[in-house]
Amino acid sequence: MLQVDDDWKAQAQREKEKLAEREKASQAAAKPSPATAATKSARPETSSFAGLVQSLATQCLMMMGAIADPRTGRAAQDLDYARALLDSVVMLEEKTKGNLTVDEADIIAGTLYELRDTYVRAAWMSRSTVAQ
Repeated sequence: MLQVDDDWKAQAQREKEKLAEREKASQAAAKPSPATAATKSARPETSSFAGLVQSLATQCLMMMGAIADPRTGRAAQDLDYARALLDSVVMLEEKTKGNLTVDEADIIAGTLYELRDTYVRAAWMSRSTVAQ
């Protein structure tokens, strides 16, 4: 059974690396002008499917305490809210099934893998801390 878990983790890591390479390539292809760069920095990019998924994932990770709130510089944890955001990404995957490109399906699958893994770890750590 350990071998299965290791294979699963290795496959997930390969998918994560593949997604990162695609994201890097798409960012390099879309170099904004100075005028649009200023506008983009003022609001998050959600006009694309990948941007929407990334926005939800970032909020979810913040609620899990995995990344710090950029406004305060501190990590906070609200696992109930994190779970609601995670459920929203799951719903998005279910509602868009059959309507996504291969890249978009890979993005949401990889994102959900990472979010679920991080959520389980955060919940486990939270329970361990409460038990002490």
